[in-house]
Amino acid sequence: VTITNPTKKMVLVTAIANPDRLKKFIPQNIPTYYFSDHHFFTKEELEEIVQKEHPTSLLVTRKDVVKLQKFPYNYSILELKINIDEKIIQRVDRFIKDFYAKKDSNSPNTS
Repeated sequence: VTITNPTKKMVLVTAIANPDRLKKFIPQNIPTYYFSDHHFFTKEELEEIVQKEHPTSLLVTRKDVVKLQKFPYNYSILELKINIDEKIIQRVDRFIKDFYAKKDSNSPNTS
């Protein structure tokens, strides 16, 4: 996990499922504001957070920034990256190929 545009006083604002999973990736002592998954933020909600915390930026996920970019705040973005073991990728690829090979062999021959 990396943070794009980190600032001195960030406040985490997010509307993702299971937001507690982010805690291990953010600096300690950052105030956090969790909203329900797929929440549509309002200007009033964000203004209340900004007035209370006086942040230099709002720390958000890529998913959240799409919904927030219409508001005139400075954003720091949590860049979440998933590393998948190459063996797992190969197994999934093999499964898909086998699935379609079986599907093709079960199709009636129309020639």
